[in-house]
Amino acid sequence: MKDTLKVLAIGNSFSQDAFYYLQDLAVAGGYKLYNLNLYVGGCSLERHWCNLVEGTKYDAQFLSKESVGKLTIDEALDLQDWDIISLQQASGFSGVYESYHPYLQKLIDHIRLKLPNAKLWWHQTWAYEVDSAHSHFEKYGCDQEIMWDGILKSSRKMYMFGFDEIVPSGLAVQNLRKEKFFDYPNGGMSVCRDGFHMHLVYGRLLVASVWYEKLFGANILSNDYMPMPLGIEVVDEEAISIVKRVAHDTVKSLKHIPDHVRKLRPEYRQDIEI
Repeated sequence: MKDTLKVLAIGNSFSQDAFYYLQDLAVAGGYKLYNLNLYVGGCSLERHWCNLVEGTKYDAQFLSKESVGKLTIDEALDLQDWDIISLQQASGFSGVYESYHPYLQKLIDHIRLKLPNAKLWWHQTWAYEVDSAHSHFEKYGCDQEIMWDGILKSSRKMYMFGFDEIVPSGLAVQNLRKEKFFDYPNGGMSVCRDGFHMHLVYGRLLVASVWYEKLFGANILSNDYMPMPLGIEVVDEEAISIVKRVAHDTVKSLKHIPDHVRKLRPEYRQDIEI
């Protein structure tokens, strides 16, 4: 087994989706992972900052699924010498770049002050399903492509804030939607379970697989982990194969970002391909 990698997510239900199978994948791949997800449903960057200032407690989920009570952001930051700390915007605001300011920079500055050696990762969230009833979908005219375009343009600017990596969960979701099996508008299965959260098996496995490849530099296609059926649901092995292939191809397709670009400050921000 490799050395333990310590990862903290300051997130919401979308990081909960992303981390759900991550520990299982790590164990199956022979990696040791200590991960903690701070969870408040629908938590935006603005709310994260207010919570930090006010000392608000979050639900803390350890090793992907286990609840360990409640922690403030500072208590979680002090809990470990974290290798990686991830941030993300609330899903409904992810494609509205103006909503990131000034809260993202304030959160980054606070984290850098407390843990200067930790890597900062940005978790790119995903667009809602085409028929989503989420009230925030109206910000994008209830159009999945418009929402995704906003998310993509916003996430391309994250390197300007000094993030070391972008986890392309949203890109993987859009890529999976192009597969016939998951082509929901044309009779395929939706990758979402309720119009915005990930499907409990295929969607969650997709984003966890993206995280797995980014964290460990490992090939998910070589990982034989199979999610257990939930209730009476039968896991389709063909669908699992498609999910892992799309996750792998998505990560593999990303362009290398030169170090000098990563270090650019927000005042020099511009679009960057990811």
